[in-house]
Amino acid sequence: MKPIYKKKKFYIPAILIAVLIVFRMILPQILLTQANKYLASFSPTYSLHMEDLDLSIIRGAYSFQEITGKLKDDGKVFLTIKEVDVSIAWREVFRGKIVTDIVTDKVDFLFLKDMSKLNPPSKKEAQDVKETLFPVKVETVDLRRAQIVFEEYPSLDDKSRLRIENINGRITNLTPDEDDQLSSFNLSAALQGKSETVFIGSLNLTKTPMLWDVDVELKDFDMASLNPVLKRNLPLTFTKGRLDLFAEAQNENKVIKGYIKPFIKDIDVVANKEKFVGIKHFGIEILTALGNLILRDSDTKTVATYLDFNYNGAFNISTGQGISEALEHGFGQKLQPGIEDKYHIKK
Repeated sequence: MKPIYKKKKFYIPAILIAVLIVFRMILPQILLTQANKYLASFSPTYSLHMEDLDLSIIRGAYSFQEITGKLKDDGKVFLTIKEVDVSIAWREVFRGKIVTDIVTDKVDFLFLKDMSKLNPPSKKEAQDVKETLFPVKVETVDLRRAQIVFEEYPSLDDKSRLRIENINGRITNLTPDEDDQLSSFNLSAALQGKSETVFIGSLNLTKTPMLWDVDVELKDFDMASLNPVLKRNLPLTFTKGRLDLFAEAQNENKVIKGYIKPFIKDIDVVANKEKFVGIKHFGIEILTALGNLILRDSDTKTVATYLDFNYNGAFNISTGQGISEALEHGFGQKLQPGIEDKYHIKK
């Protein structure tokens, strides 16, 4: 009687299993090499690189680890991502749809002082990247522990830069079609690592240029935490003060329009008049004095205003309206905190 390991019924399945194991071991490296080759050359201004790629056949998932984005001209790192996990959305399979969920962990993005260095890819190039890395329609993207740091001046140390930290939330329908054009997002973050900020809005990625709208709420922000930024841009600092801010914006016909509605409590501003230059700084001095006047005479110790703005190649803001609204809030009818619900993109 032949030993069991010499029987065909045993060694043929054993060989197949061994081949599958070897294939499973070498496939990630093959895919990683091909993906990195593509990501190194798809953009003329920057490159992306992944350190590792893992497959989970049972879960129907794959993941990228330690992704880095660099500028090609000077090698500056503008993006790092600890992990991107892509998995089949099994809840949708039973509805007859094959879509994926993406979870990103610890995305760090450097908002460059000169963002023209990150010349965005064309619509076709972006579609090619999407089809290379995410070949199946994306249902949701979850952000965990993301961060945006504003470069401003390259010589500054990292702690002095303006930053939005601990960004968490979800983006849905990131690969829309003509039947379902709108994507939505709901994100929370901490400005300067201190106060929670909420961003809620919609995107229409099927349009060129992309259409979007956003609502922003920032509550109980410590104004003094902005002093390292203000010292580099304006001749004033805050010794104290708390800020609640409400804003909406949208783009339409290549014009960005919206409003901001700040409520400032118990503010104290110190201005260095020796460094005031030009009409803009003079306007800041007037607004500072106005704020102190309202706070001194107001029972609520709060100064608030409403400012419409638009951007069409140049940033325009209605400062005259802002002064009028601040006076009205200080001595007349009070502005109400909250979102006005004025701006929405159309399907």
